[in-house]
Amino acid sequence: MKILIWKVRRERHISMTELAETTGIGRSTLYDYENEVSSPTLDALEKIAEALGVQIETLYEKEPNCIKKAKNSKKG
Repeated sequence: MKILIWKVRRERHISMTELAETTGIGRSTLYDYENEVSSPTLDALEKIAEALGVQIETLYEKEPNCIKKAKNSKKG
């Protein structure tokens, strides 16, 4: 599942520096999260979501319905 920190941050016109200052997470760490070099912890996601004014779920790319249906049909 892809994390959309960059997309949400840009939509809200928040710079990497502003997000780093608000969350207390280093710029290089945020860069790594945005570029999928590393994955944020739940604590980090909570801080990022709060700073961006969104629910944590908003930071995740949704699976297309056809993929969900295919996965569900394999279970049965």
